[in-house]
Amino acid sequence: MNKVITISREFGSGGRELGALIAQRFHIPFYDKELIFLAAQGNTLSAEVIEQYEEHLQLNTLWSAGQNLLPFYQQPITDQIYFRQCEIIRKLAEKGPCVIVGRCADKVLDDALCIFAYADMKARIERKIRQGIPGSVQEVEHHIKEIDKKRRHYYEHYTDVKWGDIKNYHLCINTTHNSLEGCADAVAVFAEHFRR
Repeated sequence: MNKVITISREFGSGGRELGALIAQRFHIPFYDKELIFLAAQGNTLSAEVIEQYEEHLQLNTLWSAGQNLLPFYQQPITDQIYFRQCEIIRKLAEKGPCVIVGRCADKVLDDALCIFAYADMKARIERKIRQGIPGSVQEVEHHIKEIDKKRRHYYEHYTDVKWGDIKNYHLCINTTHNSLEGCADAVAVFAEHFRR
C-alpha cells in the first residue's frame, strides 16, 4: 500500500479509531491530534490556541469580537491554522504513506484514498457514552449534532465541497453493525486494490 489514506468522519462513528487500526494494519504513521502540535512548532500560535480553533470555523465570532483577530491586514486565526495544517499534511504525504484523520486532508491531497466513516445516531450515542461523555442520551445526541455541524461548516468553508456526500469519497463505510476491526480489514482490502 503506497497511498496516503484520509479519514473523514461523523462524530461518534469511530473514525479516529478506525484510522488508527488501518495504520496498524499497514505499519504506517497515524496522524490526528498530532497535527495540532506539529502546526504549533515554529508558529506564533500555541498548541492550546490551535486546539481551540482548529476544525471549528468561528469566523463570525472572530469578526464580531475584534480582540480575537490579529490586525485587520492579517489572516484570522482559523485561516492561519488551516493553511499551516495544509503545509504539514503535504509534507507528511511527501514522506510516504500514512493515515490522516480530519482537517480536510482529503481535499488538501490530490491523490489520497479518501474514506468517510459514518454510523446510525443510536450507535454513535452508545459509543460516546461508553467513552465517557457525560449527560443523558438526549444531551449526548445534542453534543454529537453540534460537533458534526461545526465539522460540516469548517469543511465546506475551506473546500467548497459538501461534507459527507458519498460522491466526494472513494469509500464510505458504515460502522453501525460492524466491528471497527472488521471495518479496518475491509478498508485494507480496498486500499490494496485502489488505483488512481
